[in-house]
Amino acid sequence: MRGTTPSGHPTLTTLGNTLRELCYLYFYISTTGILNPWRLEVQQAHRVFVIAAGDDGVIWCKPRDVPTIVTAIQVLTSTTMEG
Repeated sequence: MRGTTPSGHPTLTTLGNTLRELCYLYFYISTTGILNPWRLEVQQAHRVFVIAAGDDGVIWCKPRDVPTIVTAIQVLTSTTMEG
């Protein structure tokens, strides 16, 4: 896992936000069938890389994996305040 703090406001962004964001992104990736995406050999095989700073996160992957990962994020993310 790689992450930095702070992102945005220097005192309101916490290490906890970075860790939470990394966990969300890795969970999304793992639901697509790419298991253990944080392991180097898996990253190299699938060309997937995740980085986060605070509550901002980015996933780099092969173009062929984009639709699957985007769908996973859309399905697993709440779009309302009710959950």
